[in-house]
Amino acid sequence: MRRAAEPLQLPLGMVPAVRGQQAVLEQRFCSDPAPSRVTWLWDDQRLQAGHVRGRFVADEVVQDSAEACYKTRLRIQSAGPADEQEYVIIVENPLGSDRHALALQVKGQ
Repeated sequence: MRRAAEPLQLPLGMVPAVRGQQAVLEQRFCSDPAPSRVTWLWDDQRLQAGHVRGRFVADEVVQDSAEACYKTRLRIQSAGPADEQEYVIIVENPLGSDRHALALQVKGQ
């Protein structure tokens, strides 16, 4: 069955992180055909999967265990209070696009 991208997660997921350590926001999604572009958004920033910007690393999209499903991560080096916000992932394929938000919660060490 062909379908637009569909993130596999409950509404707005909270992702915990520890101040000064790496924060990892991971998103699983299904897409048939395969995703043509995956982009992370926050503040006025935009970072495509497979790219790096300063402390932010958007990992490549990799195949998940389920058929036509994938996962990717946004890693934030040395997370701090300013990183505590909403991050949106946009998954696109030739049939359309979908988005999902994750909220990072940074706790003190």
